[in-house]
Amino acid sequence: MLLAVASSTIVRLWDHSTNETTTLDNNAPVNDLAWGHDGSIFATCTTATATPNIAIRSVHNQATTESFSSSCIKFSESTLPNNQHATSVAFGGKSRYLCVASTDKNTATSNVSVFDLKKKGRVRLYDVSTTLTEACIDPTDTFVVAASSSNIDGSIYLYQLAESGRHTPIQLRFKKSVCSGCNALAFSLHNTRNVVVGKTDGSIQIWDVQCGVFDTPLCFINTSTPSPITDICFSPCHPRLLASCSTNGLYFHDATSGKSISTIKCPASCCTSLSLNTDGVSCAVGTVEGTVLLYDLRKTADGQVNELPLQSNGVVSPVISVRFQPQKMSSRKAHTSRKMHGCRISS
Repeated sequence: MLLAVASSTIVRLWDHSTNETTTLDNNAPVNDLAWGHDGSIFATCTTATATPNIAIRSVHNQATTESFSSSCIKFSESTLPNNQHATSVAFGGKSRYLCVASTDKNTATSNVSVFDLKKKGRVRLYDVSTTLTEACIDPTDTFVVAASSSNIDGSIYLYQLAESGRHTPIQLRFKKSVCSGCNALAFSLHNTRNVVVGKTDGSIQIWDVQCGVFDTPLCFINTSTPSPITDICFSPCHPRLLASCSTNGLYFHDATSGKSISTIKCPASCCTSLSLNTDGVSCAVGTVEGTVLLYDLRKTADGQVNELPLQSNGVVSPVISVRFQPQKMSSRKAHTSRKMHGCRISS
């Protein structure tokens, strides 16, 4: 099982069982990375504007299978000038579709592009008059969700992938909460209609994108820290386990009740990214000091069980993203009855 780590222009594939790493250099700083649904491919997006800023690689030999610009209509047009910074990348449920959020370097407006890897081109384009943090597709390839980083707007924009054209999105906005920007979002692999959003004020919102209620989330979690949520995810094994990170550490919540389960204080000034493994017990955390920390959730009191310092030519850069390689859904073992020390959810 590999862990993909992005830091500056470098992507490393870390086999934490053997401590072997494979290093891949990019032509510009990496803003995000994502695995395909079965772990056979992964995608990166960069700040590059003069060259293709999206790359898809095979995990077996790390060869680039596709590279194109986030502003292109067809992949063959990727040699044309590109005025966009790609800020996030995410695969759909079967890895046919790739969702990319981009910001125009001249106007600071954003858009979301959905690319069809089979047709080798863009099939949807959604323009937004604000700056987007991230965008993703739900596991059933039905909905596209994008999050605004603006503290004035702070909305979550909802689109239906089947609808073509540049239509007006549905805005999910919690009217009873103080407006704040969105820093991270992710869909659940189990309750595929549910999307979780981490906010800049430290709060967490879980929305049902199909229920028709667009002013009140399913669950609102007001965490004990006002620090911005820097990353957030549902567990790939337990449908009720939710993890988030901020400048103060790692936080685990019950996604149904919103109750806090446990907290891990990391030996870092800021946690930048996190990922939960499909083994049900491993958690990886990236830090601003350029280190990846690996935790066993059954032994959180003992501290991290492994770590990977990231240095390139003696230069330390913050970790941008950490993502565990997924397994095929059909081969995932059920871990819902697993008892994890300090992180157990009662039935």
